[in-house]
Amino acid sequence: MRRGMRYPTEVRERAMRMVAEHRDLYESEWAAITSVLEKLGMKAETLRKWIRRAEVDQGSRPGVSTAEAQRIKELERETRQLRRANEILKAAGAPVVVEPRPRAPASGPACAATRSARRARRSGAPSRRSSRARWG
Repeated sequence: MRRGMRYPTEVRERAMRMVAEHRDLYESEWAAITSVLEKLGMKAETLRKWIRRAEVDQGSRPGVSTAEAQRIKELERETRQLRRANEILKAAGAPVVVEPRPRAPASGPACAATRSARRARRSGAPSRRSSRARWG
């Protein structure tokens, strides 16, 4: 197959199974890989990478598994999208809300009037101060 073409899953599995079966017949894993690839007509590096990836996925070799790599890729894509959205919002002048603001404690008005002032206002009688201001 030419470069850039993907092998079917069945071919992949068969090739890796053949290498596993032939591994005991040869001195090294590389010799087993080269014997299998001659039969299947593929590149040695392709088959070697498949085998390494399968070993990582099984946990017999250290590395990032296929599922983890896919999840990392998705998270990186999401991060890029969020950064792009933040840049658009910043350019538009909209505030970027990171956290909601804490609510102010529920206390009365900022300038609380005394109890006597509230009663005087209700009674309708003018205060001493207001009467002084008028009469002078």
